[in-house]
Amino acid sequence: GGMFMGCNYLETIEIPESVLMVSDYAFKGWTGLKRLEIPESVKYISATGLFYGCSRLEYVSVPSSLKVIPDHMFNGCSSLTDFDFAGGYTSIGTNAFNGCASLETIDLEGVREFGNGAFSGAGFVCIRIPDGMTEIPYELFCGCTKLKDIDFNQTEIIGHNAFGGCDAIESLVIADPIKEDNGGFSGCANLKEITIASRNIEFSYGTFDDLPA
Repeated sequence: GGMFMGCNYLETIEIPESVLMVSDYAFKGWTGLKRLEIPESVKYISATGLFYGCSRLEYVSVPSSLKVIPDHMFNGCSSLTDFDFAGGYTSIGTNAFNGCASLETIDLEGVREFGNGAFSGAGFVCIRIPDGMTEIPYELFCGCTKLKDIDFNQTEIIGHNAFGGCDAIESLVIADPIKEDNGGFSGCANLKEITIASRNIEFSYGTFDDLPA
């Protein structure tokens, strides 16, 4: 992997139809890459860390053979604004979009599995937790400093630091079916108002640590 590492000026390549496989970390560290379209002819993709550290990458399209967004796939892609998965995706791995500060929206409907820290540092302003998701994992949206509005939908459990450091959040309504908060909002510097509307909720030790007085 990393065959293009340190290529600061090469902005894209055309992948020929003769290429059938793309492996983990193949484009890692390609700092000049701005846009890449992987054709449908590529039938095998193991995409862990595929674009790790591609800090100028703005857009990617991948073929229908890839149904998941694996660990670290876009980690450090701070310029990413859009991506297209031809066949959709049902799983998003650990730190998959870590540091994607320019990514303001994402479609999460149909996603059933999320890794820890999958969106830490992303540029979301609002987010809707998808249907069927009852637990928000550890540090899922940690450091999303633009995030203001959260639709918890069917959430029952909020993981530790899930929204830690989300400084744009000023108020929260914690309502049914939420029943457990494990310090999900630690360090939210501007969180001044919390309304507890759940009928039966458990807060872990340290839930309200590092909140403004």
